[in-house]
Amino acid sequence: MWAGFFGRLAFSTVWAGAFVAFSYFVWFHHRADTPIFIMCILGFFDLIALGMVWDIVVRFWRTLTNKQPEIEIDHEDLHPGSSALIRYNEPNPDSLAEFNVRLVATKMVVTKNGGTTTYSTEACYDQELLQMNVDGPNPITRSLPIKIPAEVPAGDPKWMIVVNTRLRQGGIMQHSYPIRVTSS
Repeated sequence: MWAGFFGRLAFSTVWAGAFVAFSYFVWFHHRADTPIFIMCILGFFDLIALGMVWDIVVRFWRTLTNKQPEIEIDHEDLHPGSSALIRYNEPNPDSLAEFNVRLVATKMVVTKNGGTTTYSTEACYDQELLQMNVDGPNPITRSLPIKIPAEVPAGDPKWMIVVNTRLRQGGIMQHSYPIRVTSS
């Protein structure tokens, strides 16, 4: 959760710092001999830097106050072919524009090419459970049925509920909630 935030913070700090420093240098030291279109371009990139800083502030606030959706499942003993009911609860949707809830299974793929071995993760099952636009500050609660397919993909897939949220200011956040599915 914090790794994504700190990555954005580092990038935004470098981006905003570089353009603010460059703009300061041009504005106070070379204003007379700098063409007006260069000043406009710098102003445009300064606005982008300001937007990035605002995105960091909003993400920091949501992360710090732990404003993330809650997922509850009615029973834990899931196996291929079984069904369950999950309860989705978003107590603080005021900064969200839309979200979707998905049942996803991922598996590890190993690719060997000569002396190089590559490990990657790919989705082997993906089902959309709910897609919704947020139109107000009221908490959102939905009960969603899920069914684990009887034909489970080969290997040992990791099952999870994934919630993708798009923030009102344009950022995207993803939350994943692992669920245990035993193949017996």
